[in-house]
Amino acid sequence: MPFEKEQLLTGYTIAEVSAAEFDLFYASHSSIVYPDVLQIDTDVWLSAKERADRSDLARNLRHRLTLFYLIYYADLPIGWHSSYQIDAETIYMFDSGIVPDHQGKGVYPALLLWLLTQFKARGFQKVTSQHHASNNKVILPKLKAGFLITGFTLDESVGLMVQLTYAFHPLRKHVYEFRTGYKRPDEAIRKFL
Repeated sequence: MPFEKEQLLTGYTIAEVSAAEFDLFYASHSSIVYPDVLQIDTDVWLSAKERADRSDLARNLRHRLTLFYLIYYADLPIGWHSSYQIDAETIYMFDSGIVPDHQGKGVYPALLLWLLTQFKARGFQKVTSQHHASNNKVILPKLKAGFLITGFTLDESVGLMVQLTYAFHPLRKHVYEFRTGYKRPDEAIRKFL
């Protein structure tokens, strides 16, 4: 393993891993973590040319920052997380999963706080993610950690998704709350209007 493991919580560690190591673990465990998720394979609709075009376009994304982590209990991998940079200030939390035997033990909230520390240390201003609108096991810990609901999308592959955003700068978070109509503009916001 090329990276050092770091303490996540008692008995659990996390380490950044290569894309290949991540993909291997994900491929063998994602169906266990997401047994009931129905995803429509939209690739079957694409012609050979459309698939080739998509592969060509994907080359434009090669140099974006992409992070892969595995979560361990003792030395056994029991979960994962991947994120990638969207723009100069935003990182997108793409996928997290913890095998059922380790769910409900505080691993995900600990992972979330650990990741926010890592993202802030790298200089990101915002963290975004999307989740099935009924996935309260993930949405509620994120809301408790300070994420805000910033949108909804309907994706033909996975269905109704809620977008969450975490802003590191307190004024940015305050502006989000103002923009939703939840809070009136105070002096701090008025000077920017």
